[in-house]
This record gives sequence, structure tokens and C-alpha cells, in this order.
Amino acid sequence: GTVQLQPEPPPPLPPRLDWFVHTQVAQLTAEGIPEWFHGTISREAAEKLLEPQPAGSFLVRVSHSHVGYTLSCRAPGCCRHFMVKLLDDGRVSGPDGEAHASLDALVTHHQRTPLRPHGDLLTQACPQVRARPPS
Repeated sequence: GTVQLQPEPPPPLPPRLDWFVHTQVAQLTAEGIPEWFHGTISREAAEKLLEPQPAGSFLVRVSHSHVGYTLSCRAPGCCRHFMVKLLDDGRVSGPDGEAHASLDALVTHHQRTPLRPHGDLLTQACPQVRARPPS
């Protein structure tokens, strides 16, 4: 007879992404996933998405290097990446070190208050790349 191979379970998330699944997913997706939130994409993928966008376009991704997020923003001639730390009390602290109640609050803040040191202002969410429906 033929041996049925069991599909292998997906590898567990690296521990540094574990915190995200356990603590953040419910909070972030409560009102639907914000358009600017791109999940666990890499820095390279973020730059590729932002490249054709106008300056001020931005996205937030789960950081691969620290517990928290990275705010990636299209600036004239380049992309900038800002660290967003997750604080112990569940708030987030952005590039200016100010604590915000949520990622959403941080994004809203920097749509009005330029990011230091270059004075970039977040203007529009970088659109998600949707999988094309099969034709």
C-alpha cells in the first residue's frame, strides 16, 4: 500500500514574533486590519512596496529584530524606517520616544506631527498588495 504522508505542521513563529500573536493580534484586528498594517513583511518587501508611492506614504510592519514594530515611510529619494517599541504596559513608543495608547494613535499623531529628525509627515497608507482573484 501507499504511505500517506502527514503534512508537516508549520514551523512555530520565532519567539520574537510570538508576543505579537499573543498580545497584539486581537487589539489590532478588533475593527478590521488597518490598511497601513502589513504584518510581518521584511524590510526589503516594505521598501519595494513604498518605492513607487509618493513621499509620505507609510506602512507599519512587525519588526523582525526587536519586540515591537517598524514604521516604514517613503521620503523624497529614499525610505526611512523608524523603530516602534512595545512598552510593558501595552502602549507603544515611537521614534520621538513619546508613548501612545496604540499603533493607531501613533500613526494618527504622526499624520499631524512630523517625524524627527527629517520632518517626514505620514500622509497616506501604503496600499496592501491583495492576492489577485483567480480569473
